[in-house]
Amino acid sequence: MAEDTLQVNMGIPIMVFVNKSDLVMSLDKSRDQSGKIIDFMQQNLRRECLRYGATLLFVSPKYNININLAYEYFMHRLYEFKLKSEAQVHEKNQIFIPSGWDSSGLISELDYVDISDPYEEVFK
Repeated sequence: MAEDTLQVNMGIPIMVFVNKSDLVMSLDKSRDQSGKIIDFMQQNLRRECLRYGATLLFVSPKYNININLAYEYFMHRLYEFKLKSEAQVHEKNQIFIPSGWDSSGLISELDYVDISDPYEEVFK
């Protein structure tokens, strides 16, 4: 089976929300290696979402990050409204990857760290 295909079909649309995405930027400024840690975490999230065909969305109600986008995507999935927003992968705290958009090629294209260590060993 190719890496870019749906590996686990749950039969329902899955959406993964990362809450408090505003803290990503404060973490990024406060530590030397935090940029690599954030990239490592994002790469693992994207790979898992790719396996399940899930949408990945970083949100923060405190700063109104992607709240309207979450509503727009809900309406798109539930009532087939047109999705006006495009995928966002460049701002670390405003990630939006709709279902079916991502691929292992896109994930590896980005400037991520090597993920040879298991996620459970990096984040205990």
